[in-house]
This record gives sequence, C-alpha cells and structure tokens, in this order.
Amino acid sequence: MLHRPQCARVIRASSILCVLTTSLCCGDRTFAYTPSHPEVHRMVERGLKFLDQKTHRELGGKCLVGMVYHNEKKKGNIDGHPQIDAAVEACLKTVDESYSIGFDYPQHEIYNTGIALLFLCDLDPQKYRPEIEHFVRALETWQRPYGAWGYPLKGLRGTTGDTSMTQYGVLGLWAAHRIAGVNVSLDTATKACGWLIRTQDPSGAWGYQGKDPGTGRGTRVKQQDVRHSMAAAGLSSIYVLADFLHLVSSSERRTDGDQPVSVKSVDEVRVQAPLTNRVNTNTLRNAMRAGDDWFKGNLKYEGTRFTHYYMYALERYFSFYARVTSIKEQANPRWYDDGVRFLADTQREDNSWNSDGATGPVVDTAYAILFLQRSTRELVGREDKGVLTAGRGLPKIVNNLRIQNNRLVADEEPGPAEAIIRRLEEDGAQDVDWVSVDQYANMKLSDNKTERAAQIESLQRVLRVGTGAARLIAVRILAKTRDLNQVPTLIYALSVQDQMVSQEARNGLRFVSRKFQGFRLPDDPEPAQIQSAISDWKRWYRSIQPAAEFWE
Repeated sequence: MLHRPQCARVIRASSILCVLTTSLCCGDRTFAYTPSHPEVHRMVERGLKFLDQKTHRELGGKCLVGMVYHNEKKKGNIDGHPQIDAAVEACLKTVDESYSIGFDYPQHEIYNTGIALLFLCDLDPQKYRPEIEHFVRALETWQRPYGAWGYPLKGLRGTTGDTSMTQYGVLGLWAAHRIAGVNVSLDTATKACGWLIRTQDPSGAWGYQGKDPGTGRGTRVKQQDVRHSMAAAGLSSIYVLADFLHLVSSSERRTDGDQPVSVKSVDEVRVQAPLTNRVNTNTLRNAMRAGDDWFKGNLKYEGTRFTHYYMYALERYFSFYARVTSIKEQANPRWYDDGVRFLADTQREDNSWNSDGATGPVVDTAYAILFLQRSTRELVGREDKGVLTAGRGLPKIVNNLRIQNNRLVADEEPGPAEAIIRRLEEDGAQDVDWVSVDQYANMKLSDNKTERAAQIESLQRVLRVGTGAARLIAVRILAKTRDLNQVPTLIYALSVQDQMVSQEARNGLRFVSRKFQGFRLPDDPEPAQIQSAISDWKRWYRSIQPAAEFWE
C-alpha cells in the first residue's frame, strides 16, 4: 500500500471527486509517479513474486507473463527468468503443432497469436523470425473479409467482428511490421482500419461485437455493450493503424534521444507519404477526435469491467497518441498517477490483482504490471531506434538515405537479381552497407531453371568468400527459396565467424525444414554448441537425403 495523503482515499467513492480534491489540497506534484518511482517499483516486485511460480493454460497468458519479466530484464532489474523461457517454449510448440493454418482455430487463438507476436518481436525479432512470419500468416488468414477478427466461425459470436480480438490482431501485426521488419499486407491493415472507423459508436467509444453498417454510410450507428475496455481497444487500434499506414504526417515526430544527429535530420526533413489512399484521413481524424473526447469525459478505473485488461489498452492508447500526434506527453500524466493509486488500493494480500474473475489473477496481474511498467511506451521507443538496434553502424555515405517503415534504407532501387548478385560478388571483400540488407534480400531469383541455378551458385560463392552484410544477404535469399537442396549450404553458414550470419543460417534452417524449434542453438553459442548443432542438422538431413554431401 502506498503512503498517501488522506484526500486520495476518496478514489473508492468517486474518481472525479478524487481528481478535484487532489488538485486543490495536494497539488499536481504530490502524486508524480513514474515507472521508476520506488513505490511503483515495490508494487511491481510484489506482483512478480505472485507470478514467479504461476502458469497459465493459454499461450497468450504465458507470453504476457514472459513480457513482464522481459521488461524487467531490459531495465537490468533481473538477469533472466524461467517465465521468459516458458513463454518462448510455448510459442515454438504452438508453431510446430499448427503448421497448417486453417479457419477452425481455437476460441482464443487471435488473442494468443497477437500477444505472442508482441512478445517475440520485443524479445528477439531476428532469432524468432520464422515464428513471427508464421503468426503473421495466421492472422492474415483469419481476418474476416470486412476487416475484423473474431471467434471461430462455427462457434458462439462467430459471425461478428470482435473489437477485443481485433485490437490484438492489429497490435501483433504492427509489431511484426515495425519491429521485426516482416512484410504485412497493406490490405489487411487497411481493412482493419476501415472496420474500426465504421463500428465506432456515436458517443466516440466502441462496443464489444461491432455492428458494421457497411461502407458508404457517413454516420455512426449505435453499438451494443459499449464499455471502457472496448473504447480503449478500439481507439488504441485506430492510432496503431494510423502509425502503421503513415496516415498522419511524421515530419514533426519526435525521435529517440539516443539516436545520432544524422538519423534525426533524416526523420525531421522527410514527410512519409500514406501507404494507402483507401482510408479517408479526414474520417480517420474525426474518429480519433471523437474517441479522445470520450475519454476526456469518461476516463476512470473504479467500477470498470475487465479493469486490468482495460488499463493495458489505455496505456497503449496514450503511448500511440503521443507518437502519432507528436504532442509531447506530460512528465507525470494524471491518467498514470490515478492508475498507480488505483492499483495500490487494489493489490491483494497475495500480491496479485484480479478484476472480476473473468481473466483470472495471473493475466490480470500481468496486465497491471505492464501498465505500471509503461510497457507500450518502452516498446514504441525501442522501435524508433529502427535498424540501429541490430548493433550495426550507419554507412559511410548518408546523403541518399530515407526512412522507410522506420528503418534506414538507401534510395537506390535494388534492380534485377543479376545486378544485385554482381554487386555482392564485387563488393563482398569490402562489405556491403548494412542498411542495404533488407532491401537486397527481397530480390526474387529467376523462374528460369538454368538462370536460377547460376544465381544460386553465385550466392553460394558469396557465402564462401564474401564478408559481413554480403554473406548475410546471400544466406537470407537462399533460405527464402525454401529449397531443401540449400540445407548443406545453410549448415555450412552456421560455422561462419559472424554472429549475425550464423544466426540467419540457424533461422533459415528452421524455416526451410519447418523444424521451428531447431536444435536449440543459442544466439551466442560456444564452439562446441555450434559443432553439436551442425552434427544434428546433418543427421536430420541425411534422414531425408541419405546420399547428401556437405561443404567442408
């Protein structure tokens, strides 16, 4: 329990009265809480004690708990935790067991998939790229034609779009696109944005199962089961998609303070064009404004349903609001201070939180801690660092750089496959710029069998004699072929003395073989672990190609 002035205790009686009272008798600085505040830290520590040995039956629940501990690891508060490992294991197992993506998915699979994407993208987007791509394909497959996500078609509420599920579909795809750099269909994002705009209640909030009036209607229709959690889900998703689709100007967007000046100058002078013209930006702004106004008059915590789930969505809304509008957030926003006081009043004797029994104390405690940690703000801040988070520097010449999907890329078009391969062969000894990796690795090999074989042979040569980024590009392209004949090449790449190249080879082997758990080769392996993984992969490949030969 926090030690607070007597006036703050009226929260239980009236949220509005509390705001007025604390403003008059205590001042705005009395409750200036931040995630690093000692009292907030103590609440988080108590919550972690509750979650320490707990488990959850759903993948999403495991990943929420894993996210909580991963956030503490990023802050340096812990070295690691078995709950992080348990969440990873659950993700890998889910992908292994659901390789064939169908429409008859489990009841909560949209939640599970969106949260798993968020967890893996923040944990290690390169290491878990095959799993991230799998989850993206699943969400794109499961999206309804009108743009929403929902319960399985054959079950209860199977014919309607679900605002609650849609927010996690949107959030997961944003993370995959922005953080992991995975291609996400613009059509998927555009349709989701349209559905959310059409199903906004006249009040500015959202209902649970969206009542879609269809395209072409200019007025909002009355929604059912409108509540705080759905308002936060719908509005936060609108802001997430506005950022995803570049539907607002980014010319004044703030950049992360740790970025070099050269990166800031690129972001400040370039206005990103919208990625689609299928969303009316005036209609979008009106939806944002109506949602903002609803929360100005209705924001509260006490007496809401699914309260902790709602608080996590609310933190997401405010984080993306600051990002999209470029309006600098107050150092100690009132909504966060009020949330901290509410959580302090409601944390239980066993250190947990529990809204109303619907989601249970494990998930509710995770949601509460994610709110206290300002988890989304931290995630958005990480994403702002773009390609620099990989630990690679900028190229020597930066005049032709631009920001694309919040990543630095060169203006030069990749050109035909032959031209790219020639450049890789010519520049391999000097190293191709690291910012060119994603651009070049998207090239398509020839459909002509003879030409394709020659291109693959050239890429194999780059892998043998090239260096750095050139090797990385070669490995990524070869893995994308999904050709089992490239397994010996990828096995050889495991031994390359460049951590990013060997990691790419490991990920490529898992992708090509569909053995998503691989042979457990860590990011920074010991030589013995590399040799063990090479032996395991060779043994597996010989089980399907007994006469296989390997590179030496």
